[in-house]
Amino acid sequence: MSQFNLESSVDSLLKAALRPGEQEISPRVLARAVALGGAIQGAMMGAFALLNGGSAAFIIFSAIKVPLFLGLTAALMLPSLYVLYALFGLGDQFKTALRGLIAGQAAFALILASLSPLTLVFYLSGATYKGALTFNFILFALAGIAAQNIIRLRFKQLLQSDARHSKLLSVGFGLWAFVAIQLAWNLRPFVGSPDAAVQFLRPDAFTNAYLAIGRILLG
Repeated sequence: MSQFNLESSVDSLLKAALRPGEQEISPRVLARAVALGGAIQGAMMGAFALLNGGSAAFIIFSAIKVPLFLGLTAALMLPSLYVLYALFGLGDQFKTALRGLIAGQAAFALILASLSPLTLVFYLSGATYKGALTFNFILFALAGIAAQNIIRLRFKQLLQSDARHSKLLSVGFGLWAFVAIQLAWNLRPFVGSPDAAVQFLRPDAFTNAYLAIGRILLG
């Protein structure tokens, strides 16, 4: 059985991103990258409760939930994206696009893992619970921006061959963000509050994120 090596996977992803025509990465390696990278960042996110006198269970919960979040987000957006590719007459190129998107998702997870030590430093600097939430949101946003750039590099040949890929890629990013916000709401908490009961999901987990956000904004 082959072993997964984080360093070699990062190196492979970077080479494949910069020279997309020269190197392809096994879907199994990409899936492992998502699982491991997400678990590392998740464990670090969940450490907030333990460092502030709470339960260590949040470390385990978040190490499970971040890879789950990344995998489910990709899985839920792909059917819609496939239909759009078919409607645009690009269905025969969807497989190539899919490889680029999955590579981007793996890169996103590994970038999060590389930023995870910053989370620990921030926690140890006396961060509040709200501060921890904000900091992790910023890290996810930065990792998302970096992953988008990698995806665009992977799409370079497709973008040069047909301008419609650019529109579909933008739609894909929008779909990802839409699904990600809802799933992040469903799967919370990722950063466990030391004052809260230990729970894998909140009691209102299966509610609409956008309605909840609207109520918060409208007071």
